[in-house]
Amino acid sequence: MPWASVVLSQLCGHGVSEPDIRTSCPHCGQMQRLDQALRLDADWFEVVYRCASCTDPILVVSTAGALPWEGRGLEVGLWMIRNPTELFVRVHSFTDERWIPAAPSALE
Repeated sequence: MPWASVVLSQLCGHGVSEPDIRTSCPHCGQMQRLDQALRLDADWFEVVYRCASCTDPILVVSTAGALPWEGRGLEVGLWMIRNPTELFVRVHSFTDERWIPAAPSALE
């Protein structure tokens, strides 16, 4: 299962690393980069990133699945980025960011 940086690199068209991706925890509101989050490989079908403060899920990378699920996340090739809060991906420089809106059903 790929990390979020691998999937988002496909979307952005260039290399992205975990420190380039920021989001906030839907539970405690803590803003963090994905390299600060806790990573847990739940199984062969998803990677769960957890808040460094409260350990609630902040982002999931999973297989896209056979049927689309509206509001669940962003499909990129074979993978789904499931983000309950907005993602900010730094691109090309420290000042340019790509915004990915929150997916309200990301953790369902």
